[in-house]
Amino acid sequence: MPELGHVARALAVLASLWAAGAAAVAARRGHTALLRSAEAALAATFVVLSVATILLLLLFLGREFEVEYVAQYSDRSLSPVMTASALWAGEDGSLLFWAWVLAGTSSLAARVHRTRDPGLQPVMVATLGAALVVFSALTLLASNPFTRLDFVPSDGAGLNPMLLHWGQILHPPATFVGYALFTVPFALAIAALISGRLDGSWLRGARAWTIHAWLWLGIGIVLGARWAYTELGWGGYWAWDPVENVSLLPWLTATAWLHTVVLQQRRGALRVWNLALAIATFALVIFATFLVRSGVAASVHAFAESPAGVWFLAVIVTVVVAGAGLLAWRLPQLRPRRRTAGGLSRESLLVLTTGLLVAYTVAIFWGTIFPVLTSAVQGSEVSVGAPFFDAVSRPVGVLMLLLLGLGPLVAWRSAGTGLRRALIAPTIAGLVAGTVAGVLDGGANPLTVAVLALVAFAGVAILGDLWAGARAAQRGGARDLHRAAGRSLARNPRRVGGALAHLGIVLLIVGLAVDGTYRDDARIELEQGETAQVGPYALTFTELATEEGFTRSSVAATLSVARSGTDRGELTAERYLEGNMEEPRTEVGVRSLVREDVYVVLEDVDVDAPAAGFHVNRHPGVLWLWVGSTLTLLGGLLAVLPWRRPERRDPAAPAERGDRDADPTRATPAGGSAPAGGPTPDGPPTGAERREGPTRGPGSDPSRTPEPAGAPARDEAGAPHSHEEAR
Repeated sequence: MPELGHVARALAVLASLWAAGAAAVAARRGHTALLRSAEAALAATFVVLSVATILLLLLFLGREFEVEYVAQYSDRSLSPVMTASALWAGEDGSLLFWAWVLAGTSSLAARVHRTRDPGLQPVMVATLGAALVVFSALTLLASNPFTRLDFVPSDGAGLNPMLLHWGQILHPPATFVGYALFTVPFALAIAALISGRLDGSWLRGARAWTIHAWLWLGIGIVLGARWAYTELGWGGYWAWDPVENVSLLPWLTATAWLHTVVLQQRRGALRVWNLALAIATFALVIFATFLVRSGVAASVHAFAESPAGVWFLAVIVTVVVAGAGLLAWRLPQLRPRRRTAGGLSRESLLVLTTGLLVAYTVAIFWGTIFPVLTSAVQGSEVSVGAPFFDAVSRPVGVLMLLLLGLGPLVAWRSAGTGLRRALIAPTIAGLVAGTVAGVLDGGANPLTVAVLALVAFAGVAILGDLWAGARAAQRGGARDLHRAAGRSLARNPRRVGGALAHLGIVLLIVGLAVDGTYRDDARIELEQGETAQVGPYALTFTELATEEGFTRSSVAATLSVARSGTDRGELTAERYLEGNMEEPRTEVGVRSLVREDVYVVLEDVDVDAPAAGFHVNRHPGVLWLWVGSTLTLLGGLLAVLPWRRPERRDPAAPAERGDRDADPTRATPAGGSAPAGGPTPDGPPTGAERREGPTRGPGSDPSRTPEPAGAPARDEAGAPHSHEEAR
C-alpha cells in the first residue's frame, strides 16, 4: 500500500499542474473546453489525494509499523479513534490532510463559480490549481508519510502524551479546514485583479467562503484554547505562544474583511482594502504554516525543523510580491466611487473597527516575529512575552467594546437626531454596572471597572437591537414575541447572527478581564483525609489511585470541593508517566462553577504516605470566556445555515417592514440556499434606523439597502438593494 500512496501523490502533482496550466491558458484565450478540463483535473486531484489519505488511515488502523510515519505516531495501545487522529499528529500526515481538504474545496469552488462568476472562474481555477501544486508537491518531495523502514518494529513509539486528548481529534482538522477555505477568497481576489473585473462581483462568493473559513478557524482556536487549559497544566488557556498567535492573525484579518466588505457593497468604498485583506489573510495562513514547520520559533505546538519551511517561505514571498504588484497595477481603477460619510456614522464606525483590527493584527505579528528577527540579526533572541501582548490587548478591548456599543445605535451617514434618546438605556446600564463594580473592587483596578461598565453599555445596546428586530416582526403579523423572534431570525439570519457574534465578543472580554485581574493561586500539601482552605474553598484530599500499564503508569488524586460549607462536587487531577517519555504529563482537575473555576494540578506524589502536593488556581469569570466564544461562533453558524426563503406575500397586501428586510436567496459554497453572510448583523431596523427612515444597521446587507437619492439603489454588481425590487 505505501507504493500506491506514492503513485497517488505523483498523480496529484500532475493533475494539479494540468489544472493550473490549462485554466491559465483558458483565461488567456477563452477556451471553454480547456477550462472544463482544468475543472476535471481539480476533481481528479481530489480523488487521488483521497486515495492517498485513505491509504494512510488504513496503514494506521492496520498497525503497519513498517511505515516510518505510522511507527512514529502510533502504537498498539491506542484506541481506534486516537489511532485515526494520529494521521495529522505529525508534519507529513497533516500536510497530506491539508492538501486533501484543499483539493476538495478547490473542486467544489470551481463547480459553484462556473455559472455564478464565469468571468472570474478561469483565473480562480488557475490560482487554486497553483496552490494545489505546492501542497501536493510538498507531500511528494519534502514531507512523505509513506516512507518504509528497513525493519519492522514490534510496536510503534506512540503519540506524544500531550496529544492523548479529545482536542487532538477535533482541533487540528478544524484549523486545517479553516486554513484551506481561505484559499478561495484569495483566488477570487487574484481573479478580480487579473481580469480587471473590479466592480465588486467577486465579493459575493468571497464573502460566503470567508465566513465558512472564519467559522472553522474560530472553532479550531477555541478548541485549542480549551485543550491547553485542561492539558498543559500551566494554569491558563492562552499563553501568547508563537503558534497560538499565528493562528489568530488570519482570523483577525478575516473579521476585518467581513466588516469592510459592507462598505464596498453599499458605497463602493474601501475596494483596495478588501482586496488587500483577502490577499493578506491567505499570506498569514501560509505564514502560520511556515512558523510551525520551519523551526524558527520555539513552541510546544510546533513541529521540528523541516524542509517544508523553505517551501512555505517562498510561497509567502510570491503571494506578497504578486499581490502588491497586482494592486499597484490596478490602483487607478480602484479609486473609491463615493466618499464614506464623516463624523459619527455607521460607515465611520466600520472604518474604525477595521483599522483597530488591522492595527491589532500588526502588533501581534510584530511581537511574534521580533524574537526571530533579533536572533537572526544579533545572534541572540530577545523574547517578547505576555506583558507586551497584554499591554496591547487592553486598549484594543476597551475601544472594541465602545464600537460594539455604538454600532446598533448609530445610523448610516449620520448619527441621527434620536441618538441621545437611544443612548439613555445603554448609558444608564453602564453607569450602574461601573458603580457596582467599583464598589466591589474597592478602586484597586480602575481599568477593569471601566471595562465592565463598557460591557454593560455594549450588551444593552446589542440586546436592544435584537429586541427591536423581534418587535418589528411582531408588528408585521407574528402572534407573540417568541414567534416574532423566530421569524426575525429566519428572515434575517445574518443580522441576528451578527448581533449574537458581537454579544459573544462582549462576554468573552468579560471573561478575559475578570480572570486576568482577579485570578489567584496557591500551593498546598495534603495527606489523604486532610483539608486545606484556599480562598473561600475547602479542598479535602479524599483518594489516591495508581495504575500500572504496559506503556504507561498513572496516579490520580481526588479532591472534594466545598464553598461556605456547601458541597460543590469533586475533581480529579492526574499525572501520567509514559513509557516513551522522560517527563510526566498532567491532566488538570477542573471544577467549573458559575462564579469561577477551581483548577488543580497534581505536582508531586508520595504513594506510600499517601500524600500529594497540589497547585491550586482560582479562575473567576472564565465560564464567560467559553460562553462568549461559543456564542460568537454560533452567530457565524446562524449566518451560513441554509435558511428557507420566506413565503411571498400577496402583492395587494400591505408590505411589512420585515418583508422589506428579508434576505433574497443566496447560494452557499456547497451550492445550497443560504445567505452568504458574515459575522455582521443584518435584518429588521434598529431604533436609529426607524428614526432615520431607510437607513440600516451595521453589517446590514447592502445588496438590499435603498439609497436615499430617489432611484432604487443597486450594489456594485448590479443586484437590486430592496427585496421588492428583487421580486
